[in-house]
Amino acid sequence: MPNPKIEKIKVEIERIENRIAGLSAKITELTGKLKEYKQIKTDLENEEIIALFRRENLTEDEFAALLKSQRENTNTDTISDNEMEENTYDEE
Repeated sequence: MPNPKIEKIKVEIERIENRIAGLSAKITELTGKLKEYKQIKTDLENEEIIALFRRENLTEDEFAALLKSQRENTNTDTISDNEMEENTYDEE
């Protein structure tokens, strides 16, 4: 004679396993969509960069110099911000 408590637990285990299987499929689907959207974003950003390159009639060397100067400006701005924070703490 089967124990009713065990049978109830078996049913609950099966129900949970089925839910997990459904969630796993959904996670796989959403992961695929996320990967796809990230690729689309990267492609659009690259197209934007290429359009800038062509619009400005830049040579490869000029474009590389532009990127380098942008990086240097970004680093300088970051340093300035950090120095300002340090000065703020020094005043206190």
